[in-house]
Amino acid sequence: MDSKQSETVAVGSDDWLASERERLGRRVRDEWIAWAKEQPNTKASWLVEWESLDEPDKEVDRRIGIALSAEGARNPRRLLQQMLDVAENRDETGYVDGVGFVDIDKLHAEVRSVLANIRHEPRPTEPQ
Repeated sequence: MDSKQSETVAVGSDDWLASERERLGRRVRDEWIAWAKEQPNTKASWLVEWESLDEPDKEVDRRIGIALSAEGARNPRRLLQQMLDVAENRDETGYVDGVGFVDIDKLHAEVRSVLANIRHEPRPTEPQ
């Protein structure tokens, strides 16, 4: 067996789930730090990298990541609409109330990523 085969983990296995939770937790932390750097009065504690976080803080980020991933998987169209709503509600500086500054290029990249992962399913017909 070559090294790539020995590193493979079955989707849905405990090892896969642990790896996915870690990946999503890191993604949440990266996004948090990016947001924090855009704020006018950034606190040093907001900029703590994943590797330096205490385990309880890592667990919070993992749970957020899993919850958002599950929500996006259940309803990608709603997720896209929410992302587009944010883009439409920016002021001329890129600021959105309750969100902060929105990097429109980054938002477009995220929308493209979501679109790439949507499986085409026929729309249900509405009762007449």
